[in-house]
Amino acid sequence: MSEMSSTDHPTTSSVQSRHSPTDIGVRKITEERYEFEGWGITVTKSPILPSHCYCAQGTLTVAKHSSITSATQQTSGTHHGIRSKPGMLCQVCRFSRCLSLHHFPEMVFPDNCLKLVYESSNFIMNFNALDAMKLISTTTCPLHVACSDEWKAAKLETGLPTGEALAPYDWTYSTNYKGSIQFLNSECTHPYITVDPTTQLNVEKLKVHENILFYEEIPLFEDELHDNGISNLSVKLRVMPTGFFILLRFFLRVDHVLARLCDTRIHFETGNSYFIRQVQVREERYENLSHLQPHVFTDPNILYANLPVIQEVNEKIRLFPTETVASSLN
Repeated sequence: MSEMSSTDHPTTSSVQSRHSPTDIGVRKITEERYEFEGWGITVTKSPILPSHCYCAQGTLTVAKHSSITSATQQTSGTHHGIRSKPGMLCQVCRFSRCLSLHHFPEMVFPDNCLKLVYESSNFIMNFNALDAMKLISTTTCPLHVACSDEWKAAKLETGLPTGEALAPYDWTYSTNYKGSIQFLNSECTHPYITVDPTTQLNVEKLKVHENILFYEEIPLFEDELHDNGISNLSVKLRVMPTGFFILLRFFLRVDHVLARLCDTRIHFETGNSYFIRQVQVREERYENLSHLQPHVFTDPNILYANLPVIQEVNEKIRLFPTETVASSLN
């Protein structure tokens, strides 16, 4: 299956200019908005989470609005800036209040978010660090249970304190987050998700080389596990004339222990009232990967083919609540 990488770039006609505010002493947030086939797409980016409260400092959000109307035509709106009021709850305080983690990952991007709204039904799908980190265990680390002996034997000489490895929280920051979805102003609670083993991503369609109207990669959090591996969560979006493809990827590598990829793929094809979501987990222990060259372990796109699938769920997600679909058929 074709994966997204840094080599997948938009066509020249759809490249967005980046706006960098120059205010000193204010936390800057960049927001870009796009419209495509009834979808409102918003990409928000910011610096990493500071170590201290900045409630008194405030933030400045600079937004740009664009409309992708075809593979070769795009219109752009005006830039505007929105400054938050000093004294509002900052992200440091918000994350601390919402999460019970003993430690946060080294790099958390609290404002980074990919949000998609299907305007006809007020269907909302977004990907953000806070919701993902809410799913990190605060009491145990399954990897320690499975691989504690290997971990301690391989890493005792690298400087990682054994006591920290045994701390009652998931020090790998593993999360099974697959995105946040809802209907705005609706009491519908997930009857629009159908788990169907016969439902598959349209792999052949994704293999077709199309013009890329818009491409974005958004980091959510990352930690180097005391220089003993990597724990990384990011989301990528690729918009083509026939639809869009999203890859939400959690990549975990614990040196000399194991490698794991938790991928959520979402494919929407223009004209459909639904999209396909595939959640796939690949994992392998280091002893079965020792034949690989060292550089392979640093690139999840290369490592991907060497990790067997241990879990896969395919879902069809409707863009309208069940009751709305039923009434439209009567």
